[in-house]
Amino acid sequence: MCDDLGRPPRAASTFLTLHEISDSYSTWQDRRIPMAHVAKAVIWRRSDKKVLMQLRPDGTWSSFGGKLNEGESPIEALIRELGEELKYKLKAIPHFMWTFTTQKEGNTVHSYNFVEEYDGQPLIFNEEGQGSWFTLEEALELPMSCNRRLTLKKAGEWINKCCDTARP
Repeated sequence: MCDDLGRPPRAASTFLTLHEISDSYSTWQDRRIPMAHVAKAVIWRRSDKKVLMQLRPDGTWSSFGGKLNEGESPIEALIRELGEELKYKLKAIPHFMWTFTTQKEGNTVHSYNFVEEYDGQPLIFNEEGQGSWFTLEEALELPMSCNRRLTLKKAGEWINKCCDTARP
């Protein structure tokens, strides 16, 4: 159940700059708390402001990405995961949105969330889940976790701001 602002219960959210990601990740590693770290990217297409969503095996939708391997930074994990799931290659470091920590099935999960503008390269989905393009409004109606929904809303704000600005 989400609160009035769409926030899930027991989730702490922190807004970080890209420069603070490494410090945040190092801090979590230093605590030696057993937790999973994940890196996810909301991939969006400028031409129609649609976002690419992944249908998970459990029937819920999510952005693409996954768990960090030991010794891997959030960016390294995102590069690897997007390559594995989509055969997608990042051309630059994507915009960092936010991070949150939550409880899932008795485990603590720390999630790093990015926004990536799709560059038109072919996408080849793997067996873990198929993807589809949706408008932000359509995507927000899909079954997904409260944290994913809030992440998508934050991505939508950034995408709208980006689209209101002339392309460099």
